[in-house]
Amino acid sequence: MKPNGAGFDPPVFGIGPLNGSATNGTKLLTRAEAMGRLRLKSSHFSKVVSGKIKGLPKLPVVQIGRCQFFRPEAIDRWILDAEKK
Repeated sequence: MKPNGAGFDPPVFGIGPLNGSATNGTKLLTRAEAMGRLRLKSSHFSKVVSGKIKGLPKLPVVQIGRCQFFRPEAIDRWILDAEKK
């Protein structure tokens, strides 16, 4: 099973004793959840994440090893930035 696939809970980062500046307990979205939220197919989503779509900003990603996770707030901000262009 892929780490980003079904059955894998993405990490939840929050403020802890060693981590004073995190995402306030926000659940990170998996790649599949982020694609669903943006309603993009896998190939187009990969191009958006890598910044290869002309006229669109690069989508922020939290890279943990080979796994990619996405903060819901970053996706919302990305949508607003894309609307401005």
